[in-house]
Amino acid sequence: MDDLKKRAMWAFRIALFALGIGIAIPVLNIGIDPMFTGTFFSIASATFAIGIVMYWRIKKGEKLVRDERVNRVAQKASSWSWFLSYVLITILFWVQYLKLYALTVELVLGLMFYFMIFSYIICQWYLNRQPNV
Repeated sequence: MDDLKKRAMWAFRIALFALGIGIAIPVLNIGIDPMFTGTFFSIASATFAIGIVMYWRIKKGEKLVRDERVNRVAQKASSWSWFLSYVLITILFWVQYLKLYALTVELVLGLMFYFMIFSYIICQWYLNRQPNV
């Protein structure tokens, strides 16, 4: 079985597992916050979408290929994303210290989570267009 096909099958399994937990929480009424149901439905829908994209790539005949350049781009994009995240943490510290905006833990964690994801994607997109990485 190809590497991409294995990954697609794991994505579908994880989606099914998360969907099962998301359905079981309100049905069993075990006293867990209903917010977790939405979280598991989000996990299920995201991993199912990833599995569908992988499945379409398999249908087109693509195979997952990782060479040295792909690994270098991923490592460099990751390090750039972490550096930019440290810069954002410093900015958020000064925003809070100078009382420019009252930051909450939820706001900072959510901002950092999405910033790290999007900065990694943008850095990877930029580095893939560079001839020498």
